[in-house]
Amino acid sequence: GRDSLTMLDFADSIVGHPLFDMPPFLDRIRDSARPTARDAWFAAWRAAIPGSDPERAAALLAPVTAARQAALYQRFLDGIEAAEHPYHRDDPRDWLERTVRILRSETRPLSG
Repeated sequence: GRDSLTMLDFADSIVGHPLFDMPPFLDRIRDSARPTARDAWFAAWRAAIPGSDPERAAALLAPVTAARQAALYQRFLDGIEAAEHPYHRDDPRDWLERTVRILRSETRPLSG
């Protein structure tokens, strides 16, 4: 109605690979709902692109996505007023730590 206001925040809007959106999206929903949401995402992907392997694509892109999130949050922090920093100051570090955890979990000794 005329007495309401709708605000759209396009700060996270990009044209890019949809798997870049999956980890931040899943982080914002209940832990118990994540497997269902992830499975629905992958099922929709396979339906749209038969023969694809979205689980493998997500696993391969996971460290890139986490590092990208760290960079995005740092850029965000660099552009906002200081009063807003307490709400996001740890985000770049948290995403970099996640990047390291992903990479460590995927590191396998070379056979040779």
